[in-house]
Amino acid sequence: MKEPMRKSACAVFLLLAASLAQSASAASCALNVAPRTVDYPWMSIERWRGMHAEQVARAKQGNVDVIFVGDSLTEMWPKALWESSFGRFNPANFGIGGDHTGNVLWRLKDPAIASLKPKLVVLMIGVNNINLCNEKAGQVFGGIQAVVAKLRKQYPAARILLNSVLPEAGPDSGERKQIAALNAKIRTLDDGKAVFVHDYGSLFTGPGGELSKELQPDLLHFSEKGYQLLAGAMVPDIERLLASADPAYTVTSPDGRNRIDLAVRDGKLAYTVTRDGAVVIAQSPLGLATNAGALDGNSLRLAGVEQRAVNDTYRPVAGKAASVQDHYNEAELALTGKDKPLQLRLVARAYDDGIAFRYVLPKQEQEKKLGIFGEMTGFHFPSDYQCWGFNPGRNENSHEGEFDPVKASAIRPAHLFDAPLVCKTGRKSTTFAIAEADKRDYAGAYYAGRGEGGLGVQVSLSWGKGEGDESPWQRPAVNANLAEAPLATPWRVVMLADSPGGLTASSLIATLGAPSKIADTSWIKPGKAAWDWWNGWAAGVPNAGVNTATYRAYIDFAASMGLEYILIDEGWYEGSSETPAPANVLRPIAAMDMPGIISYAREKGVGVWVWLQWKQLDRQMDDALRLYSSWGIKGIKVDFMDRNDQEMVGFYHKLLEKAAANRLMVNLHGAYPPDGLLRTYPNYMTQEGVLGAEYNKWSKRITATHNVTLPFTRMLLGPMDYTPGGFRSLASSEFPKQIRSAKPFVQTTRGQAVAMYVVYDSPVAMVADSPDAYRNADGSWADGASFIGKVPTSWDETRVLEGDIGQYIVTARRKGRTWYIGAMGNEAPRVIDLPLSFIEPGVNYRAEILQDGKDANHLNSSEARVKRGSRVKLSLAASGGAVAVLSPLP
Repeated sequence: MKEPMRKSACAVFLLLAASLAQSASAASCALNVAPRTVDYPWMSIERWRGMHAEQVARAKQGNVDVIFVGDSLTEMWPKALWESSFGRFNPANFGIGGDHTGNVLWRLKDPAIASLKPKLVVLMIGVNNINLCNEKAGQVFGGIQAVVAKLRKQYPAARILLNSVLPEAGPDSGERKQIAALNAKIRTLDDGKAVFVHDYGSLFTGPGGELSKELQPDLLHFSEKGYQLLAGAMVPDIERLLASADPAYTVTSPDGRNRIDLAVRDGKLAYTVTRDGAVVIAQSPLGLATNAGALDGNSLRLAGVEQRAVNDTYRPVAGKAASVQDHYNEAELALTGKDKPLQLRLVARAYDDGIAFRYVLPKQEQEKKLGIFGEMTGFHFPSDYQCWGFNPGRNENSHEGEFDPVKASAIRPAHLFDAPLVCKTGRKSTTFAIAEADKRDYAGAYYAGRGEGGLGVQVSLSWGKGEGDESPWQRPAVNANLAEAPLATPWRVVMLADSPGGLTASSLIATLGAPSKIADTSWIKPGKAAWDWWNGWAAGVPNAGVNTATYRAYIDFAASMGLEYILIDEGWYEGSSETPAPANVLRPIAAMDMPGIISYAREKGVGVWVWLQWKQLDRQMDDALRLYSSWGIKGIKVDFMDRNDQEMVGFYHKLLEKAAANRLMVNLHGAYPPDGLLRTYPNYMTQEGVLGAEYNKWSKRITATHNVTLPFTRMLLGPMDYTPGGFRSLASSEFPKQIRSAKPFVQTTRGQAVAMYVVYDSPVAMVADSPDAYRNADGSWADGASFIGKVPTSWDETRVLEGDIGQYIVTARRKGRTWYIGAMGNEAPRVIDLPLSFIEPGVNYRAEILQDGKDANHLNSSEARVKRGSRVKLSLAASGGAVAVLSPLP
């Protein structure tokens, strides 16, 4: 047949073929190594020889990683389905209808086929030994055993995915019984090392063992729907076996679930990531493009491997946990140039919550002007993942935007996605995030679609500001002098978890940061700050604005609410500007009595932070930081960097080091995504780089869906200064009519406003609304205000109990023995029935619950006595939220 046999004729052909073969001896099939000698009605000997010749020609072309060997069940894969399912594996189909084991043994002897070097052989053979040769189970097994032995000898580096013989005919037929006996023998060939037996038969049988004619019209061969079902089951097994096939080195997480395989061979430098044996990141390229040439598998050879295991802990000064485990296994591959002396080390780590790898260029006297134009680093996806990402589309930006859902197939080479890119694998709720950590002396990364159009992304380095008309691609993104110091790239990170919330609770990005550079951290104090800018300096005093009286009012408010700080924003120094215009950051404007303001704040037990435009500060940094420290300023908010190129990365480190030397905390705005600075510089308290509450002042973009997407995306990387606290809520239908800059509204409820202080990470958190927003008309505290005054901003333990991206989230955080629960939802109202399985056993707790009330600007308050095993119901209105405080009773 020139075309695969059609199902309507299959049964007739099989019966006729069986009658033709009745006289064939058993020996003529199973172990008789011979070409086809029988003309079948659907295929002549001449056609069989032609098909074999076509397969030999395919073998001569090479580039075959997976060989499919078998009979008509292999031959008849629908072309489009074959390409979409297996095309990325560089496959070759060596199936011919009607073949038995002896025919296959003969075909495998061909020199072109024998010379291939596949990584995997998918073998499906044996049914024709039963149907056409009338062989018994033991005889057929002998033939299959011989084929497996031939494959093992011929392709010693390949693994074999041996398919059990698939069911045919009726449940009580002789064929079915023969197949069951045969499959019991086939299972004994699985050695877990080279041969892996898989039985896909259960996919096609009903509860009583019956077959479906929709899937197998002749009760043997598959329809296209049947092949789709088989492909869906077979592809993950192929991915898993390919990922683990003879890597140069494998690193597995301490819990055994995450694994990175590194390949350095045959001109290839690549890696693969698996979780629980399933491929998450398919084999992807590694390497650097430099002015000394490409550093990749073609130019480098493996010179040695070192491994180590680390099980340590560190104690963050502030953040989501009081103690963080730093537990990983590591391999370091030493690579050296094949034709030049340049050296590179590839370091890979596997943690229980992800994997990470980086390139390290050691000191090398000859490389005084190394330029890195880009990386070959890719993250190739084995399937069309559902992802969430923010695509600013350009290098210079404030890193503020929505993390929109996007299919992997819709990511284009022109896109520039910020970190993190979060994706679901489709296997249960497994979720991963691509990011970077511990960036220094290097450019930041974006993630672009693959240039050749495959699924996944590739690293795109941020270009710095050039000179003249020079195009970005004509200059290096990173410049290094290896004669003076080594260069380490940021960690390329794949965070891994069983659910999106597992990523949220992880501290992996901070853990990958360099250890703390600050010995004495006693002066670093988390807390909350009253803030002027968001509410338009609406402090409730005459002529409110950037003046002493206004800030005395904010100090009074902060003291009354129990807030640790106030933040003096833009406008307090001469020439203060959002642009790098000339300014004097050492001289306050005349209306600001800075010594008087700071003295008054000190008397009230309130610390003072000040805002600065980054370039205006940079011109006078040393003098300014010394001055602010002498005044008693507690922290600085530095704004409008809006870049992540190598120069700007250097500014971050310089700023944080010098601020620490002057005992100043730092809040970065207009900032690139967090990358572990929280561990390296504990005075780094929070940062922007988030589409936060400020956008309520001029847009309707801050929706409840956006708010419950952030914890599963941007917040994975580190603290975010979202600036919560908006207490004036309007319905989404009314909000666009009343967008305003002073005393702005929000589209979410009071319940969501208070929940943000539990759900969002920010060791220094803003209380953004005007002082009067937190008071009722009679002067008493408005609903939720007392909670904001008391809630901590740094925690001993964090757990994400429930939630999904863009839907809702329930977070529990512990401070001492007290638990704080925050719940936030999207535009759909919901009731959360929460089991208290995480609290201390044998202890009674008082639960104080605040949840959405009679309208969006009120809360219902209730109390209950609870213990471990109790349940708490939290009612969330549309765009709503709730909090609960669980305090142990004496």
